[in-house]
Amino acid sequence: MALLNADSCFIFTDTETTGLDINFSQIIQVGSILTDDAIHTEDSQDLDCKLLPWIVPSPEAFLVHKRIKSLSDNKLSHLEMMMQLRDKWLEWSKERNPVFITYNGHRFDEELFRRQFYWCLLPSYITNTDGATRLDLMFTFQLVANFFSDCVNVPSSEEGDISL
Repeated sequence: MALLNADSCFIFTDTETTGLDINFSQIIQVGSILTDDAIHTEDSQDLDCKLLPWIVPSPEAFLVHKRIKSLSDNKLSHLEMMMQLRDKWLEWSKERNPVFITYNGHRFDEELFRRQFYWCLLPSYITNTDGATRLDLMFTFQLVANFFSDCVNVPSSEEGDISL
């Protein structure tokens, strides 16, 4: 429930998945860090799970994140991971309104969270309801790079496009 005049907390999240297609990928690892409004770390959570039996992982994804341990059977189930993630996020946001911060999360991570909470029959919109808000740092960095390019050293591609 939204808390009027409540302090905010920041929850930084990142995922590792079985691929880049949000319709057919599974989150196999999610890390979250809780900070206060001065960005001091208060708590963290690192969860991983085994593959769902119907998921065919992309070999390229495993070459990038090297999460081969998710192929093991002695991991949490996907349901257990998503329930623990939701429980921790709700615990962290009991007395403060959370701001969920990702990098390229609006297009990718947020969609995966929604779909996979839904798969587990859990409420899907935990990151943007009941006082929670979201921030995608990629969009923020793009704005800064475009409007304050002389103040920030931003790498560019060979074609001259911004590379974030």
